[in-house]
Amino acid sequence: MSDSALPEPTLVELIERCLGEQARKYVLNKKTGGESSKKGNRYEDYFLVYKAAEIAVEYLQKGGKWPSLHGQVLGFVDDVVVKAVDKTEYFQLKNSPSISWTKGDHPLETDFRYQFVIASYLNEPAPTTDLVVSDETLRAKLEESIPELIKAHTSARYFPYGEGHLNRVVLESKHLQELLSFLSKSVNPTLDELEGVFGVLLIASCLHPDGEAVDTMLRSANKRVPNLLRSLNVADLKQLIRADFTNTIAAIPGLTYAFDKGFFSWNAFGTSGIFPFDCSDAQFAQFQEIVVLKHPITFDDFEGLLP
Repeated sequence: MSDSALPEPTLVELIERCLGEQARKYVLNKKTGGESSKKGNRYEDYFLVYKAAEIAVEYLQKGGKWPSLHGQVLGFVDDVVVKAVDKTEYFQLKNSPSISWTKGDHPLETDFRYQFVIASYLNEPAPTTDLVVSDETLRAKLEESIPELIKAHTSARYFPYGEGHLNRVVLESKHLQELLSFLSKSVNPTLDELEGVFGVLLIASCLHPDGEAVDTMLRSANKRVPNLLRSLNVADLKQLIRADFTNTIAAIPGLTYAFDKGFFSWNAFGTSGIFPFDCSDAQFAQFQEIVVLKHPITFDDFEGLLP
């Protein structure tokens, strides 16, 4: 048999080749333990959703090939992994007040060093390793004490735990609120709406337990709970909005309207609303047709045509 016909080594085999038999045994035990404890591990689940939101905001703004997001992978830093064209991010989450880089039978310093070694061996783009904790004071302490062997690729981050409650996590993180607000269909969403966006992203992450591109996760979220997130389908509103529709409603006294985030919204005489389907939906196309045919001339006439 020629060398070209030999099967590619598995990741476990590569780990043993790079780091030895003990490292292979350890990473397999770590993977088994992680899978056993994953059910109900809300801190990791919530952080994964936070990363999904962060990636979604970035790529909806700048475009490009969407990264994939994974939880509980085979590795030494394995809780959450982001795989992008230009970077690979590994996150280890520790929701405990007593964390050290160097203590224990398997110190975090060793895990982080091993993860960087194997990621570099696999030619993963710009690998980094991050420790995430739920206490800001602890985060600062850990950041100041990162061992020299891993300092170049490692940082310590803060993410709230909120006692395991979804609403508390959203409430305690202003940055998370900003991300969820961008992803919401509303221009000025309420806290309840933000919690709803977080919840539907959590559902989407559960639908892809082995990881998936983040835009695919968002579309899964939209299928499960339609029209909660901003539209992902509207590439060019001009092709979806009829001129005779906007001409009709623009002539109604006191009525203002917008097409923010791919949804039609209106405001008049202290009343406001958002059409329940985005502008690419057949329901909105039908609504435009009705408005043009009925040609309302007052807000009361227009309001009577709303679903």
